[in-house]
Amino acid sequence: MGITLIVVAVFMMSIQEALFKLFSADLSLWQIFTLRGLLALPLLFIIALVQGHRRSVWREALSKWPLLRSLLMTLMFIAMYSAIPFLNLSTAAAGIYTAPVFVTLMSAYMIGESVGIRGWIAIVVGFRGVVVILQTGSDAFSL
Repeated sequence: MGITLIVVAVFMMSIQEALFKLFSADLSLWQIFTLRGLLALPLLFIIALVQGHRRSVWREALSKWPLLRSLLMTLMFIAMYSAIPFLNLSTAAAGIYTAPVFVTLMSAYMIGESVGIRGWIAIVVGFRGVVVILQTGSDAFSL
């Protein structure tokens, strides 16, 4: 179930990026970001109603760590949306594939999660793949 949800999430993010690229010539970053939020809010409320969340869940959602995560996610999306008009989608997508490298590094060093030698080898091989796809030294890495 977890893998299916991750694949669906990545697929939805790809659609979102393609739509942003399509509309980035006509709308500003802030207009698209606001539109994205306005479209997401009703979906979140429907999910909350269907799952029958209590007030205690809402209180937990507004505590320090979820709010910090929300802030960081917002900054991430602003940075990503700011970059998309300047890059082709394949370059932007390849850049996003570096996320497992950072997640693994953070989980190993910040929360002490065990990765193992096979995990580190997979991360190095994956990162090398991203470097090959991005073709370092090309225009994708210009200022």
